[in-house]
Amino acid sequence: MSTVYSNSCQHCGNNYKGYGKSFCSNLCKNRARIGDKDWLKKLSVGSKRNWQKDEFRLKMKKRKHVWLGRKHSLESRAKMSGSLKKRYATGLLPWNKGIARSEKTKEKISRANKGKLAKERNPQWRGGISKHSYDPLLTKYKRYKIFKRDDFKCQNDIGCKKSKKLTVHHIDYDKQNSNENNLITLCHSCNCRANFKREYWQKYYQNKFIYDNNRSHIGDH
Repeated sequence: MSTVYSNSCQHCGNNYKGYGKSFCSNLCKNRARIGDKDWLKKLSVGSKRNWQKDEFRLKMKKRKHVWLGRKHSLESRAKMSGSLKKRYATGLLPWNKGIARSEKTKEKISRANKGKLAKERNPQWRGGISKHSYDPLLTKYKRYKIFKRDDFKCQNDIGCKKSKKLTVHHIDYDKQNSNENNLITLCHSCNCRANFKREYWQKYYQNKFIYDNNRSHIGDH
Protein backbone atom coordinates (compact mmCIF):
# COMPACT_ATOMS: atom_id res chain seq x y z
CA MET A 1 0.00 0.00 0.00
CA SER A 2 1.36 3.44 -0.97
CA THR A 3 2.15 5.94 1.75
CA VAL A 4 0.37 9.32 1.65
CA TYR A 5 2.86 12.18 2.04
CA SER A 6 2.19 15.79 2.97
CA ASN A 7 3.91 17.96 0.37
CA SER A 8 4.22 21.61 -0.56
CA CYS A 9 2.99 22.64 -4.03
CA GLN A 10 5.89 23.84 -6.21
CA HIS A 11 3.72 26.55 -7.73
CA CYS A 12 1.41 28.03 -5.06
CA GLY A 13 3.18 26.74 -1.93
CA ASN A 14 0.03 25.28 -0.33
CA ASN A 15 0.38 22.05 1.61
CA TYR A 16 -1.46 19.03 0.25
CA LYS A 17 -1.58 15.27 0.70
CA GLY A 18 -0.55 13.14 -2.24
CA TYR A 19 1.46 10.22 -3.51
CA GLY A 20 4.74 11.95 -4.28
CA LYS A 21 3.13 14.59 -6.54
CA SER A 22 4.78 17.98 -7.11
CA PHE A 23 1.63 20.10 -7.53
CA CYS A 24 -1.61 20.36 -5.54
CA SER A 25 -3.83 20.48 -8.66
CA ASN A 26 -3.76 20.32 -12.45
CA LEU A 27 -4.25 24.09 -12.52
CA CYS A 28 -0.97 24.69 -10.66
CA LYS A 29 0.73 22.04 -12.76
CA ASN A 30 -0.31 23.77 -15.99
CA ARG A 31 0.59 27.23 -14.69
CA ALA A 32 4.09 25.98 -13.84
CA ARG A 33 4.54 25.17 -17.51
CA ILE A 34 3.89 28.76 -18.65
CA GLY A 35 7.65 29.25 -19.04
CA ASP A 36 7.47 26.79 -21.92
CA LYS A 37 5.98 28.62 -24.96
CA ASP A 38 4.50 25.43 -26.38
CA TRP A 39 3.13 24.13 -23.08
CA LEU A 40 -0.53 24.60 -24.15
CA LYS A 41 0.05 22.73 -27.41
CA LYS A 42 1.44 19.75 -25.51
CA LEU A 43 -1.73 19.35 -23.47
CA SER A 44 -4.45 16.99 -24.56
CA VAL A 45 -7.75 18.47 -25.74
CA GLY A 46 -9.46 17.56 -22.44
CA SER A 47 -6.68 19.00 -20.26
CA LYS A 48 -6.57 22.19 -22.35
CA ARG A 49 -10.32 22.66 -21.95
CA ASN A 50 -10.15 22.08 -18.19
CA TRP A 51 -7.27 24.53 -17.78
CA GLN A 52 -9.10 27.23 -19.75
CA LYS A 53 -12.25 26.71 -17.65
CA ASP A 54 -10.27 27.02 -14.40
CA GLU A 55 -8.55 30.18 -15.65
CA PHE A 56 -11.90 31.68 -16.61
CA ARG A 57 -13.44 30.87 -13.21
CA LEU A 58 -10.47 32.44 -11.43
CA LYS A 59 -10.79 35.65 -13.48
CA MET A 60 -14.53 35.89 -12.85
CA LYS A 61 -14.03 35.51 -9.09
CA LYS A 62 -11.65 38.47 -9.02
CA ARG A 63 -13.86 40.85 -11.02
CA LYS A 64 -17.40 42.13 -10.55
CA HIS A 65 -20.07 41.00 -12.96
CA VAL A 66 -19.75 43.44 -15.85
CA TRP A 67 -23.41 43.04 -16.93
CA LEU A 68 -24.89 43.67 -13.50
CA GLY A 69 -27.61 46.31 -13.95
CA ARG A 70 -26.93 46.66 -17.69
CA LYS A 71 -28.96 45.62 -20.73
CA HIS A 72 -28.16 44.79 -24.34
CA SER A 73 -29.02 47.51 -26.85
CA LEU A 74 -31.89 46.98 -29.29
CA GLU A 75 -29.35 46.58 -32.10
CA SER A 76 -27.49 43.85 -30.19
CA ARG A 77 -30.74 42.05 -29.39
CA ALA A 78 -31.75 42.12 -33.07
CA LYS A 79 -28.35 40.69 -34.08
CA MET A 80 -28.52 37.89 -31.50
CA SER A 81 -32.11 37.08 -32.45
CA GLY A 82 -31.26 36.94 -36.17
CA SER A 83 -28.23 34.74 -35.52
CA LEU A 84 -30.22 32.24 -33.45
CA LYS A 85 -33.04 32.13 -36.01
CA LYS A 86 -30.55 31.27 -38.76
CA ARG A 87 -28.95 28.55 -36.65
CA TYR A 88 -32.26 26.97 -35.66
CA ALA A 89 -33.52 27.19 -39.26
CA THR A 90 -30.66 24.88 -40.31
CA GLY A 91 -31.86 22.25 -37.85
CA LEU A 92 -29.63 23.11 -34.88
CA LEU A 93 -31.40 22.31 -31.60
CA PRO A 94 -30.68 23.71 -28.12
CA TRP A 95 -28.13 21.64 -26.20
CA ASN A 96 -30.70 20.66 -23.54
CA LYS A 97 -33.50 19.77 -25.97
CA GLY A 98 -35.08 16.47 -24.92
CA ILE A 99 -32.85 16.06 -21.84
CA ALA A 100 -34.95 15.45 -18.75
CA ARG A 101 -33.77 16.89 -15.41
CA SER A 102 -32.89 14.36 -12.73
CA GLU A 103 -34.94 14.22 -9.52
CA LYS A 104 -31.92 15.55 -7.60
CA THR A 105 -31.69 18.59 -9.90
CA LYS A 106 -35.45 19.22 -9.63
CA GLU A 107 -35.19 19.13 -5.85
CA LYS A 108 -32.30 21.63 -5.86
CA ILE A 109 -34.23 24.04 -8.12
CA SER A 110 -37.31 23.67 -5.94
CA ARG A 111 -35.37 24.47 -2.74
CA ALA A 112 -33.65 27.46 -4.37
CA ASN A 113 -36.92 28.99 -5.63
CA LYS A 114 -39.09 28.16 -2.62
CA GLY A 115 -40.75 31.32 -1.28
CA LYS A 116 -39.12 33.67 -3.82
CA LEU A 117 -42.44 34.48 -5.52
CA ALA A 118 -44.79 33.87 -2.61
CA LYS A 119 -47.67 36.29 -1.96
CA GLU A 120 -46.49 39.94 -1.93
CA ARG A 121 -43.21 38.99 -3.65
CA ASN A 122 -45.12 37.87 -6.75
CA PRO A 123 -45.81 40.67 -9.28
CA GLN A 124 -49.24 39.06 -9.98
CA TRP A 125 -50.29 39.09 -6.30
CA ARG A 126 -53.78 40.63 -5.88
CA GLY A 127 -54.28 40.16 -2.15
CA GLY A 128 -55.48 36.56 -2.37
CA ILE A 129 -58.58 37.25 -4.49
CA SER A 130 -58.10 33.95 -6.39
CA LYS A 131 -59.61 32.20 -3.35
CA HIS A 132 -62.85 34.18 -3.70
CA SER A 133 -65.76 32.20 -5.10
CA TYR A 134 -67.57 33.03 -8.35
CA ASP A 135 -71.03 34.57 -8.44
CA PRO A 136 -73.64 31.77 -8.05
CA LEU A 137 -75.69 33.47 -10.81
CA LEU A 138 -72.99 32.49 -13.30
CA THR A 139 -74.64 29.16 -14.14
CA LYS A 140 -73.94 26.72 -16.97
CA TYR A 141 -76.92 28.12 -18.85
CA LYS A 142 -75.57 31.67 -18.58
CA ARG A 143 -72.14 30.54 -19.80
CA TYR A 144 -73.81 28.83 -22.77
CA LYS A 145 -75.75 32.03 -23.44
CA ILE A 146 -72.50 34.05 -23.56
CA PHE A 147 -70.88 31.45 -25.85
CA LYS A 148 -73.87 31.60 -28.20
CA ARG A 149 -73.88 35.41 -28.24
CA ASP A 150 -70.19 35.36 -29.27
CA ASP A 151 -70.73 32.64 -31.92
CA PHE A 152 -68.68 30.15 -29.88
CA LYS A 153 -65.48 31.99 -30.84
CA CYS A 154 -62.66 33.57 -28.87
CA GLN A 155 -63.12 37.35 -28.97
CA ASN A 156 -59.42 38.19 -28.79
CA ASP A 157 -58.21 39.42 -32.19
CA ILE A 158 -54.59 39.92 -31.07
CA GLY A 159 -52.44 36.81 -31.43
CA CYS A 160 -55.11 34.29 -30.42
CA LYS A 161 -53.78 30.72 -30.53
CA LYS A 162 -57.34 29.39 -30.97
CA SER A 163 -57.32 26.94 -28.10
CA LYS A 164 -60.20 24.45 -28.34
CA LYS A 165 -61.33 25.04 -24.75
CA LEU A 166 -63.60 28.11 -24.36
CA THR A 167 -64.05 30.05 -21.10
CA VAL A 168 -66.09 33.01 -19.89
CA HIS A 169 -63.89 35.92 -18.87
CA HIS A 170 -64.87 38.75 -16.44
CA ILE A 171 -63.81 41.95 -18.16
CA ASP A 172 -63.38 43.95 -14.93
CA TYR A 173 -61.86 40.91 -13.10
CA ASP A 174 -64.66 41.01 -10.50
CA LYS A 175 -65.87 37.44 -9.98
CA GLN A 176 -69.09 38.66 -8.39
CA ASN A 177 -70.07 40.84 -11.36
CA SER A 178 -71.94 38.46 -13.68
CA ASN A 179 -73.64 41.13 -15.76
CA GLU A 180 -73.68 40.07 -19.43
CA ASN A 181 -71.94 43.34 -20.37
CA ASN A 182 -69.03 42.23 -18.17
CA LEU A 183 -68.69 38.73 -19.64
CA ILE A 184 -66.90 37.78 -22.84
CA THR A 185 -65.88 34.52 -24.51
CA LEU A 186 -62.16 33.72 -24.58
CA CYS A 187 -60.20 30.58 -25.31
CA HIS A 188 -58.19 29.09 -22.44
CA SER A 189 -54.90 30.50 -23.77
CA CYS A 190 -56.20 34.09 -24.10
CA ASN A 191 -57.88 33.91 -20.70
CA CYS A 192 -54.49 33.03 -19.16
CA ARG A 193 -52.82 35.92 -21.03
CA ALA A 194 -55.44 38.31 -19.64
CA ASN A 195 -54.00 37.77 -16.14
CA PHE A 196 -50.98 39.84 -17.18
CA LYS A 197 -51.22 43.56 -18.00
CA ARG A 198 -54.74 43.62 -16.60
CA GLU A 199 -55.37 47.32 -17.18
CA TYR A 200 -54.53 46.94 -20.87
CA TRP A 201 -56.76 43.89 -21.40
CA GLN A 202 -59.65 45.39 -19.41
CA LYS A 203 -59.66 48.50 -21.61
CA TYR A 204 -59.23 46.39 -24.77
CA TYR A 205 -62.20 44.08 -24.07
CA GLN A 206 -64.42 46.94 -22.87
CA ASN A 207 -63.79 48.86 -26.11
CA LYS A 208 -64.29 45.72 -28.19
CA PHE A 209 -67.58 44.96 -26.45
CA ILE A 210 -68.87 48.50 -27.09
CA TYR A 211 -67.72 48.38 -30.73
CA ASP A 212 -69.34 45.00 -31.41
CA ASN A 213 -72.61 46.09 -29.79
CA ASN A 214 -72.76 49.29 -31.85
CA ARG A 215 -72.03 47.34 -35.02
CA SER A 216 -74.79 44.80 -34.28
CA HIS A 217 -77.34 47.61 -33.64
CA ILE A 218 -76.42 49.28 -36.95
CA GLY A 219 -76.87 45.94 -38.72
CA ASP A 220 -80.33 45.45 -37.16
CA HIS A 221 -81.50 48.82 -38.49
